[in-house]
Amino acid sequence: MLADKLPNGAGFVDWIARNWEDKLLFELLGKVEFCECDTACYNCLMSYQNRSLHALLDWRLGMQLLRVFKDGELKIDTLLTESETRAKKLLDELSGCFPEVNKVCDLDWPACFSDGGTLFLIVDPFVSPLLRTSNKLGKSASEWLQKDSSNDVRLMDTFNMSRRLAWCWSHRFEKMPIARLEDPATDPIPIAEPLKRLPSEEEWSKGIFELKKRPRGLPCSESRIFRKYQGEQITLRRAYLVRLADGEYVVGRISQFVDLEDNKTLQFAPLEYLDGLNYEQISEENIIAILCREEN
Repeated sequence: MLADKLPNGAGFVDWIARNWEDKLLFELLGKVEFCECDTACYNCLMSYQNRSLHALLDWRLGMQLLRVFKDGELKIDTLLTESETRAKKLLDELSGCFPEVNKVCDLDWPACFSDGGTLFLIVDPFVSPLLRTSNKLGKSASEWLQKDSSNDVRLMDTFNMSRRLAWCWSHRFEKMPIARLEDPATDPIPIAEPLKRLPSEEEWSKGIFELKKRPRGLPCSESRIFRKYQGEQITLRRAYLVRLADGEYVVGRISQFVDLEDNKTLQFAPLEYLDGLNYEQISEENIIAILCREEN
């Protein structure tokens, strides 16, 4: 719902209501390019009055939102076609800034790179992490996962890359969502139910225990074996079992932040975003266990 803040507003909302279909939907969406710039400039969206929002403005996202209003959906093939050139350009910028970027050139999607067993697909921010093999993005993910059962795939979006390239590179593991393949002929990946109870102390008296069901935040491919957290140094290379304020046990990575007064803050980020979890501030007392992996 749109409304002017004041009773005697400028009339923009009234104009939008009267010209919604003719001017906004059909005329704007009929343009091949809204502007020659990559995101926004003073010829299209920027002005002195909205200068505090310049870093967030993006006419491509605005056009996609209008397309949702018009058609009720965003077609994945359209998204991939419109974002492919931009994604390749951003990959070139990334590799130019960070020589260790390992481009992958033998997959259908041309904008991707690998780091160890992880494939990063550079995509439009509206692309869902639940991929289908009916398009070249899903095909690329499928081919990568078939190479090694321990491989995984993550999405790096063009919105963040065009604004904070170094941040995307340095946070590629803890901030970029894991992608999953969905077979349209079968049920989608099951969403885990909240876990509110752990094995008894007797079952993990030696400091190691296995969960019978998958907690939220833990990818289906991961082990469910944990070892008790005993105050070890917190690192992004590990995944932790954490107890949230509502009593639910979840799995994710933990980032540490220290302010100017040397106060430490911990932030939880799930390994699996499809379970509906998000970032959350925690304390060290919330850390229960460490996920057992080969590198641990």
